[in-house]
Amino acid sequence: MLNDTLFLFVDESGNFDFSRKGTPLFMLSGLVTKDIVSWTLPLQLLKHEIMAQGYDLEEFHATEDYQWIRNSVFQVLTQPTQSQIHTVIVPKLTVPLIHQSPEKFYPAVFKQLMQQLMASYEFAEVKKLVLILDEIPYKQKRESLQKGVKEALSQTMRLNYHLFFHDSRSNFYLQAIDYFNWAIYVKWTRGEERPYQAIQTMIFSEHEMSFS
Repeated sequence: MLNDTLFLFVDESGNFDFSRKGTPLFMLSGLVTKDIVSWTLPLQLLKHEIMAQGYDLEEFHATEDYQWIRNSVFQVLTQPTQSQIHTVIVPKLTVPLIHQSPEKFYPAVFKQLMQQLMASYEFAEVKKLVLILDEIPYKQKRESLQKGVKEALSQTMRLNYHLFFHDSRSNFYLQAIDYFNWAIYVKWTRGEERPYQAIQTMIFSEHEMSFS
């Protein structure tokens, strides 16, 4: 039974280049839910309906999908659900040099995300947390970030937890948080409000992080 298990799906936008050539923001978003059913069948059906039209669609990915596909995905994701979205926004030019290595930067941002989640979610009936992050291709980076995430969790969480890195193609909820994160990112970077407004009622925390 999963009644006592909370799932957290995490996605990021931006890169770890802190020069002026890098992305202006780094953003980390989490989709927290006990409901891993509501979107699965509708997204599965939508995916196969699109493939039946001749499109080679292996997964939903907001930055790459056609606009009409994005519209269809958002129609599914904005149906009533118990899920919450939490987001941390970091203006990268404000991050001191000492915090700019991925091994220090990512865990600090992740800790902030967990603090926001803990301030908003009722954990009374939760006994276990399952965290699923998108697969990281480089082993050394993955191991260092995994260590940092565990350290951040030890400081913020008293629950038993499992931490996994999965390819986003394997899970519709990883694809969902990719969409949510994209919608928030384009609002902050391009002033594009329409995708954000579609999901706004699901956003429970959206904070800009300071390293000062």
